[in-house]
Amino acid sequence: ACGLSVQRCKSVTVGLFLRELGSGNEEEYAYNVYPNPFENEIVIERIDPSSTERIYISVSDMTGKQVINAVSTDAASFNVGTDHLSAGMYIVAIQSNGKTEYMKMLKE
Repeated sequence: ACGLSVQRCKSVTVGLFLRELGSGNEEEYAYNVYPNPFENEIVIERIDPSSTERIYISVSDMTGKQVINAVSTDAASFNVGTDHLSAGMYIVAIQSNGKTEYMKMLKE
């Protein structure tokens, strides 16, 4: 698994499971996030390309300082530019519908 470990991965799948209160219905919003390690951009790709749920991305350095904030379009995939970041480890947070997933990613 490549989540919060420091392993090299081509892609990380992030799953956010959301349950509507009282309905018993569970809906999944899942994304591939790659490459890891990255150089000039991080790609977030919807596993379900028909989904139009807005996705909020934040990237923080290891001191906790936010260095990138981005909001997705309704496209099936989108890129977050990282060319201005220094080499090192970063925490990427992906938020959708009030749920947040975190992963470590390495910039080379």
